[in-house]
Amino acid sequence: MSETFMQGLILSAIGMGMVFAALAGLWALIALLGRLQMPARRRGAKEDPQVLAELEISEPPLPLPSADEMAAIAVALAVLRAEHDADEGLRRRQPPVLTRWVAVGYGRQLAPWQPPRGRRGQD
Repeated sequence: MSETFMQGLILSAIGMGMVFAALAGLWALIALLGRLQMPARRRGAKEDPQVLAELEISEPPLPLPSADEMAAIAVALAVLRAEHDADEGLRRRQPPVLTRWVAVGYGRQLAPWQPPRGRRGQD
């Protein structure tokens, strides 16, 4: 192999090695910061068992819904599902929203291209 090709391979290997070393360093920094922050969160979230017991005792049990309420919930969920399916069908049929960049690109594709013409009388 030629000398310039070998130099290119060496430079590519060094560059890729530096990129991966930087990524590994960032990963280690994020992991270290995550471990330093976790004990602070754990210390601040102490739960008092007495308070939890009072909360459990003071809450009355929830009554079960009646058959009419269950039917109303089922109808509401069916209507919601039908609306969601109708919206999904419309999204599939509609073209994607045009941004300025896409519109300019389409305009450039559709405009006929002609080579520049010299002005008459200036030959």
